[in-house]
Formats: sequence, C-alpha cells, structure tokens
Amino acid sequence: LSVSPDGRLYAVGGGSGTAPALWEYDPATGQVVNLGVPDAKATLARAVAATETTVFFGAGSTLGGGGNVSRACLYAYDRAAKTFTQVTPAEMLPDPSIRDLAVADDRLLVGSAASTEEAKVASMDLADLTSYDIATSIGKTAKNFSTLGEGVYFANEAGICRYSREAGSVEQPVYFVDPLVE
Repeated sequence: LSVSPDGRLYAVGGGSGTAPALWEYDPATGQVVNLGVPDAKATLARAVAATETTVFFGAGSTLGGGGNVSRACLYAYDRAAKTFTQVTPAEMLPDPSIRDLAVADDRLLVGSAASTEEAKVASMDLADLTSYDIATSIGKTAKNFSTLGEGVYFANEAGICRYSREAGSVEQPVYFVDPLVE
C-alpha cells in the first residue's frame, strides 16, 4: 500500500490465477479503480510506491515460478498518461521478483527477492529512472526500507542491513537470534 502526495492510495494484487493489477482508491470519493495489469505473466505483486506523477509496481513470480512466468519486473505507471513502462534495473531481471519499493527524497529504493543468488538493492533517480546505483545484498530478501543520514537501511531474513550508495556495498550490522519471517 502506498499513498501519493495528493492522498490517493495504491495497492497491487490479484486473485488466484489472475495476474496482479494496480489499484487506486480515492478516499475523497470512495472510488476504487483497476488501473491495469502491466505484466500478464506475473503471478504475484507485493511492492508499490507512489509519487505525485508516477506509481511504481513491483512484481514477479516467487511462488508460481517455472514455465513461461515473469521474473522480477518493475513498472512505472504514468498517472497522467495512464500507461505502464518497464523500468527494471538489468541486474535484477534474473531475480524471481521485486520484493519492496520505497520513495526517499528524489530516489526510488528497490529490493529484490532472490533464489539461487543474493538479493539486490537499487537506488533509482526519480528524474531519470535509467540512472541508478545497485549492489548485491546479503540474504534472499531486501525489504522495509528506511533512510538515516546517507545510509539506506532494510531488513533481510536474518536482520538489518545497510546499503551505502557511496561505497556501492551492503553490510549487515544487526543479526537476530530468530530469523524474520513474512
């Protein structure tokens, strides 16, 4: 769930056997609108982030993989034009899915879910989505982003990680005794 600066709420999801869609809810009118399905081959979506002009939709196929389904896919929905554009960083394309998204100042923070490799984290320039920094993470998930100073903090399945854009690396300063689960 994400809220745009103008107060609209956005969610992603679909039903069993239905490709995930982007949904918009306007609390002022009570209207709910299905804005569309950007990737009919995706089997799940669990990441959404909104700005004044764009809604970002992260999807993939972690649970329903195999065959002809999508891998990690990130779409930018232009709210004015009502169109989707695929903007997935090339390094994330082999991952099963986009796990989490967050807007932090002028950046879009993106985390993937991985299977055979480590997850990845990216920081994309909102003014030019082809301009981004990316690093290989620690563990199989990168989710629940927050920023503190120059650091981008996020959770993986074992604790808290810090992504340094300057160094282009991820460290894990906190390990939990019991793993974090969904």
